[in-house]
Amino acid sequence: MTIEVIALSGTIVGALATIIGGLMAALSRKKDKHDYSDSIHIDKRLREASDKLTESERYVSFNQRANNMMIFGQYIVGGVLASSFLQESLSPSIVGALGLIVLISSTAQQHYKPSQRVVAGKKRCSVLKAIIREVEDDLEELRQTNRGIESTKLRILEQPLAKRISDELSNIETLEIEEFESFTVKQSKRK
Repeated sequence: MTIEVIALSGTIVGALATIIGGLMAALSRKKDKHDYSDSIHIDKRLREASDKLTESERYVSFNQRANNMMIFGQYIVGGVLASSFLQESLSPSIVGALGLIVLISSTAQQHYKPSQRVVAGKKRCSVLKAIIREVEDDLEELRQTNRGIESTKLRILEQPLAKRISDELSNIETLEIEEFESFTVKQSKRK
């Protein structure tokens, strides 16, 4: 296999990795909406928190993949370009294509900031896991200590737990908005 064929294969793989990474970062902002109208309040809130956790884990996963692909486009392909031996043995069009991959990867990395999104997403996942665990534990204790109590009275006792979840979900949604605005403001300042 000649060096040009290997370089062309690397160019194609690098370009695909960059494009897929950029698309994954852009698409990771999609939200799932669920209907929780058929259940009691505390169970609705626990499912809502669990769904938010799943969404946040997907967000982290997409952004980790996007970050890895963009790093590949920047550093691996950039490393190939930096080698004078390879630059001399490749055609100018392949060297130009490799340079374009590095440029696109760098630009996409700066624009989408997937590594920062991963950190923010992991923090949200951690908070959500903690609140779900705490509320489930407290709910189990509440139900065990109030066995035999009328269900409407038990629902009243469960309200503070549902409120804790609601408050935490509101905090997380506020953080998501602030995160989105911080990326948007930084982008508009660069232009």
